[in-house]
Amino acid sequence: MESRIAANERAINENEEKLSQMSDISSEEYQFAKNNLDVQKNLLTRKTEILTLLKEGRWKEAYYLQWQDEE
Repeated sequence: MESRIAANERAINENEEKLSQMSDISSEEYQFAKNNLDVQKNLLTRKTEILTLLKEGRWKEAYYLQWQDEE
């Protein structure tokens, strides 16, 4: 789980860097990178929430969220 979080953080950093270098915010490439960044941020939030629940011993809630993510 922690390795997935680290991978998401790297992807977010890469996408933020890519976006900062683009000047045409209406381009398809920019929109794709922005969408990808939003997806990665949402995924990071969810995985962090699951990890927190696991650390707190709230297994059922954590597994339920994990199951929802895999649907």
